[in-house]
Amino acid sequence: MAAAGDWAINGNAVPAPDLATLFDPQISGKTSMGTTTLDMYASSNSVDVRSLLPRATAGYIVKFPEGDVTGRTMDVFKVTVLAQPKPTNMGNPSVIQLQFVVNKIPAENVTVP
Repeated sequence: MAAAGDWAINGNAVPAPDLATLFDPQISGKTSMGTTTLDMYASSNSVDVRSLLPRATAGYIVKFPEGDVTGRTMDVFKVTVLAQPKPTNMGNPSVIQLQFVVNKIPAENVTVP
């Protein structure tokens, strides 16, 4: 893997105006995802991630912020491959940038079996 998006689960605030005061309070809103990409190195003969994860492939991405160690925690994302663009970056090895959509609320802080 060459690089990864942040895969952050972000909270969003929603304005909840109170017309009786000058203060503009907020309440908790929906959650959203940060950048959901994985950059994988391309091969010179096209035998790479393009054949393993073609567009519309459904599956899971697991993020191990504490390491892949039994008893620690992980975040699990149900995803579908959206696209496989090939960004041009002269002078560096070619990569395939897998773009994903997250299909449901991620499972956060799941114990690693």
